[in-house]
Amino acid sequence: MFLKNVSSNLIAACLAVLCVTGAIRVIFDVGQWIYVVLAFILCTICTYSCMGNMRLKKSLVMYFFIVNLFVTWLVFTLSWTCSSVQWKEYLQLLIFLIFVVAMILILVDRNIIHKFLVILSFLGLGIGIYVIMESGGIYEISGYNTQVNESYLTLATPIGMSFIITTIFAIYSKKHKFFWVIAAIFSMIALSLSLARGTLIFSIFVLCLLPVLHFSIGEGENYFKLIKEIGIRYLFFVLPLLGGLLFLALNVERTASRLKRMLTPFHELMAGGRGELWSNSWQAISSSPLFGYGLGSNGIFSAGNEWGYPHNFLLQVWLDGGLIAVLLAILILLLPLWYLLKALKQKGIQPYLLSLFSTFILLILEYSKSYDFYSSRAIFIIGTISIVYCFSFINEVKFKQLSDYN
Repeated sequence: MFLKNVSSNLIAACLAVLCVTGAIRVIFDVGQWIYVVLAFILCTICTYSCMGNMRLKKSLVMYFFIVNLFVTWLVFTLSWTCSSVQWKEYLQLLIFLIFVVAMILILVDRNIIHKFLVILSFLGLGIGIYVIMESGGIYEISGYNTQVNESYLTLATPIGMSFIITTIFAIYSKKHKFFWVIAAIFSMIALSLSLARGTLIFSIFVLCLLPVLHFSIGEGENYFKLIKEIGIRYLFFVLPLLGGLLFLALNVERTASRLKRMLTPFHELMAGGRGELWSNSWQAISSSPLFGYGLGSNGIFSAGNEWGYPHNFLLQVWLDGGLIAVLLAILILLLPLWYLLKALKQKGIQPYLLSLFSTFILLILEYSKSYDFYSSRAIFIIGTISIVYCFSFINEVKFKQLSDYN
C-alpha cells in the first residue's frame, strides 16, 4: 500500500512537471536532462506495475492507435521532407510524445489524476511567485525590463492553468474552500503581471464559458434554482475576480498597450507578425494540401527558415503532414472534449472534470496562436488524462447498470 501511494504521487508529480517543464527550465536554468530523469521515473514505475497485476485498458486502445497513427504518418513524411535539420528534433519530440501517452494509458487512474490537478495548480502558484517577485509590484510597472518579459509565454500558461483550476475548486469544491479562494486570488494577481494578453483573455473566456456549460448540463433541473445557484457563485466571486484581473493587467504598461492594440486588428497583421506567418502558411498549403512538405518543413514555408513555425498548431501540422495529419490532429483534440462533455452529463458538475475540460480548452486556444506544436506535451498529457478519467466514469455507469439488471 505504501509503495502504491508513493508511485501514484510520483506519477502525478512527473506528469504535472512535464506540463510546465518550459517554465521550470526558464526559472532554474535546467538542461534537457530533466526529460531523461522524468522518463526514467515513469519507465521504472511502469516496469514495477507490469510485474504486478496490471490490467490493460482495452477501451483506451483505440485512442492510442489514433495518436500512434498520427505520429507514424508524420514520421513517414520524412520521405519527402524539405527540412535538413529541424526534422531531427521533431522526430525526438514525437517519440517522447508517444512514450508519455503510453505511460499515461498504462499507469494513470482516477486517484493519480486528482493528485495531478492539485500538483499542477501548486506548480502554477510557484511560477506565479517567481513572476510577482521579478515584476516588483503591481502599480505603474512597465513590464519591458523584467526577466518575465523574455519568457512571458512560457511562464504565463502554467499560471493561467492554475488560475482556472483554483477558481473552479474555489466555487465548486466542498473541501478547503478558503484555501482555494486565496489561491485563486493569488493566481489572478500573478496572471495580471505575466505580460501574456492571450493567456489572460483566454482564461477569462474559459471561466465565462463555465456558467453556460453548467446551465446546459443542468437540463431537467429546476431552472430558477439553477440560475440562482450559478448567479451567486459567479456574480459574487468569479466576476469580481475577472474584473480585478483586468484592472491589474491594465496597470502594466506593456500589457495595457498590447491589449489596446487589439482594438486595431490590422496592427496584428503587420509584416513580420502572425498575419504574415499565417498568410505564408495558407499559400504553401494551397500548393500541397494533401501531403504537405514533410516533417520539419513548416518553418521554411511560414517564416522562411527551419527554426520558425506558423504560431498555429493546425497550420503547422498541415504544412508538415498535409490533410491526413491535420484531420488526425483534430480527431485527437475532439475525442477528449467529447468524452469530457459526456462524463459531465452523466456525473454533473464536479471540480476535477471541469478543471480538465477548462484547462484543455485553454491549451487548445493557446496553441492556436502561439507555441511550437511538437513541444505540446501539456495538451497531449491533459487530453490523454481526460480520456482515462472519463472512461473510469463510463465504465462505472455500465457496471452499475449491469448490477441493476442482474
